Amino acid sequence: MGKSRLVVISTIFSLVIGLAAGSQLVASAKSKSSGKSKASKKSSSGKSVKSSKKSKTAKGGKSSRKQKSQRVGKKMSKKERAAARRAAAAARRRELERLAAIRRYDEMLRTQAALNIAADNVANEDPFVRSVSLSALGSRAGTVVVMDPNNGRVLSIVNQRMAIGSALKPCSTIKPFVALAALNEHLMDESAARTLRTCNCEMEMDDALAYSNNEYFQQLGRQLGLQKVNEYEREFGLGQVTGINLAGETPGHLPTDDSVESGRIYSHGDGVGLTAIQLASFVSTIANGGSLFQPQVVAPGHTFTPVLRRQIRIDPKNRTAVLEGMTGAVDYGTAKRAYDEEEHIAGKTGTCIGNGSWLGLFASFAGVDRPNLVVVVITQGSSSRGKYAADIAGQIYKGLASRYGTTASRPRRTTETEVQGVPTLGNR
Repeated sequence: MGKSRLVVISTIFSLVIGLAAGSQLVASAKSKSSGKSKASKKSSSGKSVKSSKKSKTAKGGKSSRKQKSQRVGKKMSKKERAAARRAAAAARRRELERLAAIRRYDEMLRTQAALNIAADNVANEDPFVRSVSLSALGSRAGTVVVMDPNNGRVLSIVNQRMAIGSALKPCSTIKPFVALAALNEHLMDESAARTLRTCNCEMEMDDALAYSNNEYFQQLGRQLGLQKVNEYEREFGLGQVTGINLAGETPGHLPTDDSVESGRIYSHGDGVGLTAIQLASFVSTIANGGSLFQPQVVAPGHTFTPVLRRQIRIDPKNRTAVLEGMTGAVDYGTAKRAYDEEEHIAGKTGTCIGNGSWLGLFASFAGVDRPNLVVVVITQGSSSRGKYAADIAGQIYKGLASRYGTTASRPRRTTETEVQGVPTLGNR
């Protein structure tokens, strides 16, 4: 009986141990299976990523090569490359020929100017003023007029043939004419202080003149109309001979039709032809307050009798408005190269293409309150610009200061009442 129990207990113990060992084997098998599965997945995932990267690289390479091929275009043949080289060489030759033609034309202008200057009648000119003017102009193709705004006395004209016989496009020196006409016709109300608000260039007239704003004056001109602008230009002597006592003067011309123009008549002077002596006479009239004198060349020391062509009524407020713009041009605008801290200069530049080449103009006078010198400079050629003409005029004012002084030392300007006894063209 005792043995029998021992046998049963031993059998049960063996069964328990067997079951535990089996469980461990199963767990071990599962663990190994799981590890293999994870490794398989990892390996499969790695292969997939690598395969994807390779696929993307391959696709990217193909796309890049395709894009590069598209950028480069079809490979040129030897014949096509030779044709391209010939076309480039022809373009270079054309450009060199164009530049050479410009240089030849510039040289022709300079040669003609030198011949004209050599032929000037200098018998009655002031030799000192002429020397200063010649030095400032240098070898440029152009003309210089220096005169006294208070009586019309011409001190010197360098290149007389050009100054009195060539009707040139005025470029932006036409703008003071338009400004005076607009002010006199009350196009801007008093409270607006000369501000034009009918265009995209809202500004006051002084800045419009100083910076030479084209749209501003095109708008003014359109409002005035060509007939009205021409009336004022004739009043100031355009389209007429000045009567200077030198041979060969031309009257110039004014436009007759603005039906197809873009406004450039009033900003660039399209259709207008004026001479340097006409421009000097106009500036003199602004400087002296309204007296349009006949220019005369009379030798220093000889009796001089001023001849008044007509007295133009210029409202002092309008004159001041225009002078603010002209002095602004020199102080901070397009004519800064003429600026002199010891001289108060009023002027207007002009730059445009006309008469077959670039033109550079500067019309000016020195001493706003006590003027006694007018200087007009006009140059022609590929490098001509209004700012360079202003620079020439500035040199002339500096050169003449030793004789004519500066703003502080000059006598006050002639007034309208002081010229009433001066003979006019009708009662000389």
